Amino acid sequence: MQLVRVQQLAEGMILARDVFDYNGRVLLYQGMPLKKRYIDRLKEIGLFAVYIVDNESDDRFLFPFGKEEIIKETSKALDDITNQKSVCTGILREKIAELIEDIITREPIAIFLSEIKNFDNYTSEHSFNVAVLSILIGLTLGLKRSEMVDLGVGALLHDVGKMLLPRSLINKPEKLNTSEWEQIKKHPENGYKLLEKHKLSINTLSVIKEHHERINGTGYPLGLKYNQITLNAKIAMVADSFDAMSSNRVYRKGVTPYKAIKAIETMSGLYFDAKVVEAFLSNFVPYPVGAAVRLSDGQIGIVIASGAEKQPEPVVQVVFDKLGNMTHIKEVIHLTKEKAVQIVGLASY
Repeated sequence: MQLVRVQQLAEGMILARDVFDYNGRVLLYQGMPLKKRYIDRLKEIGLFAVYIVDNESDDRFLFPFGKEEIIKETSKALDDITNQKSVCTGILREKIAELIEDIITREPIAIFLSEIKNFDNYTSEHSFNVAVLSILIGLTLGLKRSEMVDLGVGALLHDVGKMLLPRSLINKPEKLNTSEWEQIKKHPENGYKLLEKHKLSINTLSVIKEHHERINGTGYPLGLKYNQITLNAKIAMVADSFDAMSSNRVYRKGVTPYKAIKAIETMSGLYFDAKVVEAFLSNFVPYPVGAAVRLSDGQIGIVIASGAEKQPEPVVQVVFDKLGNMTHIKEVIHLTKEKAVQIVGLASY
């Protein structure tokens, strides 16, 4: 099955999961072929996307993107760079080109952050996540494919400078002292110096050097301002910030995708380019309709509505109570109104 934007639905598509309204009532049942009036109704109530049957896709992985292979090639490149070996950047460019083609040909699939996020494995996933997010933002902004390849390679290698730092410093659970923080702040420039001799384009290198800059000049290492920062770096800094905020680290627990999105939104125009943030927000919602989610009070529910203007946070129908027992009365929780309960992650059921 695939997640398809409601705006991209066509008559004859088959629903892969039930579709609910905001009160938890079933609007359309799994297996129903879509008709024009059904699609118009979905648009009217403001649903973002629904699951559609697709016999060619794998239900377990909606967005594989050759993930393991890209992570493997990236890890090898990082090791070779830090060990002063020759790096075949052509392989990375080839993998990024395949990734871009995969993303483009999968439209009109709706991309959901919870589908590509992995809260449990920061080191191996972060570079891949930043590359995917950056490419999606670049695609929305109308970048050419060659420009997105430069962007994607830069995103994969953006933290290469950290490879020169002691692991004990990168993974220190306590707050960094002034000296340690100054070391961390050098990693973009150190990464740039490592890679400038490896036949990478200026547009790729700018991502590595500038992804921690901020448009108001408060970033590092150079304190660049809006017009001094390349578009690729402006894109990567949003993708990097989102993934960093919503990932667990040894020194702090990651926030939910929804909270990370809201944080990015509040920083628009201050730290981040407003047009880049708008492109980011236009592509993603934290949890798709039909996703099983774990709530902060221990219950498990199904997202029955998400992403509507009047309901900025998901509407969840509880299916299992705190003890893991299936509920007979299907309580519906509007997270926009119910501030005491929030989604803490995905769940299986």
